[in-house]
This record gives sequence, C-alpha cells and structure tokens, in this order.
Amino acid sequence: MTSPSAPRSLAWAGVLGLIAALPALGIGLFMRRGRSKADAAIVETLRAQPAEVVKRLVHSINDSKCVGCGMCVQACPASVLDLVSHKSRVINFDSCIQCKKCENACAFDALRMHDADKPPPMIPMPQIDAFHETAVPGMFLVGQASGTPQVKNATNLGRAAVQRILQQNYKPGSASAFGAQVDVIIVGSGPAGLSAAITCVEFGLSYVVLEKEREFSWTIRNYYHKGKEVMAEPHDIALQASLPHWDTSREELLGAWDKMIRESNMQLRYQSNVTDIKKDGEHFNVTLTDSNKQTTVLTSARVVLAIGTLGNPRKLGCSGEDLDKVKNSLVDPDEWKGKNVLVVGGSDSAVEVVLALGANNKVWFSTRGAKLEGIKPKNRQLIETAVAEGRCTMLYATTVADVTADKAVVSYKEDNRREEIPNDVVFAMIGGNPPTKWLQQIGVPYVDKPHAWSPPRTDHLSAKTAEGLIPLRRLVANLPASARKPHAH
Repeated sequence: MTSPSAPRSLAWAGVLGLIAALPALGIGLFMRRGRSKADAAIVETLRAQPAEVVKRLVHSINDSKCVGCGMCVQACPASVLDLVSHKSRVINFDSCIQCKKCENACAFDALRMHDADKPPPMIPMPQIDAFHETAVPGMFLVGQASGTPQVKNATNLGRAAVQRILQQNYKPGSASAFGAQVDVIIVGSGPAGLSAAITCVEFGLSYVVLEKEREFSWTIRNYYHKGKEVMAEPHDIALQASLPHWDTSREELLGAWDKMIRESNMQLRYQSNVTDIKKDGEHFNVTLTDSNKQTTVLTSARVVLAIGTLGNPRKLGCSGEDLDKVKNSLVDPDEWKGKNVLVVGGSDSAVEVVLALGANNKVWFSTRGAKLEGIKPKNRQLIETAVAEGRCTMLYATTVADVTADKAVVSYKEDNRREEIPNDVVFAMIGGNPPTKWLQQIGVPYVDKPHAWSPPRTDHLSAKTAEGLIPLRRLVANLPASARKPHAH
C-alpha cells in the first residue's frame, strides 16, 4: 500500500477542516444577522424617540436689567420662557434645547445661559463713576447704555446728570467762556435725553438734543407695538424728573412727552447722527452727519450721552436705504393695507412681519440664504403655508440693490440677475449694531462686572445731585386723569 503524496494529504485535510467549520460559520452568520436586526431596531427606536438633551446650561436673569420687552420669549423655539409680571421667567425648562437663542436676543444683558455648576460669566459694562461721569471729565453716560434700563430710571438719570454738572460749579451761560456754542449737548432723544433737556430748561442752561432718527424716543416708538403698556417700573423707585411717566399705553405716554416738548420749545435736531466726540481743551467737538450726508461740528462745554443698547439699525447697503419708507420694525399691521411690501431678513422677526402683513398686502420676502434657517418650527410651517396660498413671494439668495419712491430692486447672488418689483414700503429686519465700539472710540472704557450686579437707585442719585440747587422754574406736565391713579404693584 502506497502512502499518499504530501500535496494530496494537505488537500484532504483542508476539505475535512472546511466540513468541520461549516456549522460554526453558519452559527456566526446567523448571530451576525440577528445583531444587525437588533442594531437596526435600536436605531429606529432612537429616531422615533430622540435622546433627551443634556441640560448643561441654565438661565440667569437679572431683574434690574430686564425691561420685559419679550425678545427672549420670541426667540426661544421651545417655549421655555414667558413674561411674568413684566419680567422674563423660565416656565418650562424641561423643553430647553440649549440653543442660547434667548441670550443672543436679549439687548440688555439681562439674560445669560451658563454652566449649571459655575456662576454666570462676567459682563462688560462702561466705566462710569457714581454720578455717571465717564473717564472723560465733563462727559456723562445715562440711560440703557450705562447699564440702567427702564424708562423711569432713564428719566431720573437724565435729570441727575445735568444737576451734577451744576453741582460741579458750572454756571449757566458759561459756554462762550469755554470756547463753546452751548452749555450742554445731549445725544439721544429717548426718556433720558428728553429728561436732561427739560432739566436744562428749568435751570437756564443752553443746550441742543441730537437725534439720529426722524422722531424722538425712537425705541419706544418703533419697538413697542401699538397699544403696548409702558409700565412705570421699577415701582419702588420714585420719579424725581419732570418728564412724566406712569403706567399707561405707548400712545398716551408719547403724547404727553410730545406736548411737553412743544410747550418747552425743546431744541431738538433730528436726523443728526453723532459720529465722533473729542475733548479739545475745555470744550467738546461733536461731529455729526445729517440726512444729506453733510458733516457738521458743534461745540459744547459738557456732553450727556443718553443712548440705548439697541444701537444703530443695520443698513441695507444700497441707494435709497435712508428713505422714510424704509422701516426697521413693524408697530401696527393695521396701518398697512393694499400696499406693495418688501421684507428683508431671515430671522423669526422677519417671518412674523411677513405673516402679519400678508393678508392685506402684496408681500415679497428677500433672504440672503438659499433657505430659511434657525427659525421656529411653527413659523416655518406658517410661512410655507403663506407661500403656498400666494400671500408671500419668496426671493431666496438675494440682496437689495436699490430702493426708490415706488419700487425696489433685488439682485440674485447666483448670477447677479436683477429683478425690479413695485414697492411702497421696505421692512429691513436685519438687526442692529450695539454702541460698544463707538463708546470706546470716544473714550469710554469697559470693565467686567458680575452678571448679578445692579446699579444704585436712580431716585437716590437724582435727589443727591439736587442738593443745594434751585431751578429757575419747574415744568409740570398736565397729565390725563389715568396718570394720577395709584400704580398697580
């Protein structure tokens, strides 16, 4: 009997080994198939029931800075926040998706999100002394930009700044001795600026109020909707200023201020955008640009900056951007009927303007992006419905190239093609630039303070700066009967 050759023996061994391994391979394939099915089932379950977002960030709200504007509430896509007694409050933290849109929407640094196991981050604040005088002697910063929001506080601070100037032994009518045209230049015509101007009138100081917009109190006029109640908060702060303020509607309050402006013959210059302020020896050179782009330099012995934190609304960046028909907010949708409307922007606020005007007007919606991103799911559904029903024409990936009295021209990014559309009004919902850099440019440095920091009481400051001063006269507003009712606490 001959023995098999070596190659033949190896071949038989391989066949026998394969036969022995077949059951194991079958079991392995079966188990792998089972694992694949199990994995697919897990994936489907996760898709159907997404894992809960880990709540690493929590909300910190500074009540002294919250003005109850509701911007954070509108920005939140998950209905986490609401206004309670005119203050932002977390009412549904379980729904928070940690997007920080509420923080980004807050124009007053009142709301911050931070790690739950850490304190809120420090916030930059303008460096001012206890009397709101800046690092530049003779220049004061009051109002929201100084870290003290709310109308009543602003009116008290406007008065306190002017009284402090007089406490520093400045005599009314001394402008010429300082090489200046007026005693005081006031930048801004919100409640702080108007209050400062009325105080100048009462003490006999020469002054001028410079307002970059077309009307006084632009923020209240354009960011408070028609009929909105303007609360005289904080209720535990006494009103020391002559500018009236009480719990009332936006329209009634503006009417009372307008009457006082007329009766006091207030020196107001509209569409005067202050671009620079420099101290030159004993006086200030204030550079401003008017609506015709003409530059002028005015001089004063003292300066009161009475500006807000919303900053300058961003411009469209095209010819016609300064026309009266170009708006940056919608106050009353009922004012617009039967118009050709162009809305520019890509945020929830832009979408909401489109939705508010779509029923009674012909609306075009210009967005820089090729699609709407980052808006609330509900708004997305509503805008898609509006487009489908013909209440809105979308102009994706476009910019505004020109605005005239009766038309607007948009340019498509893809091919630079231009489209002309009939137009009566443009709503440029494209945000604003805060005043931080401008304040630093004119000599107001910023320092870090804790988020929970609250400024001193404005009524105490106004009373302190009034010590030893006697006004030549006191303007008294003839208020409606509702103004004399006690405040609701």
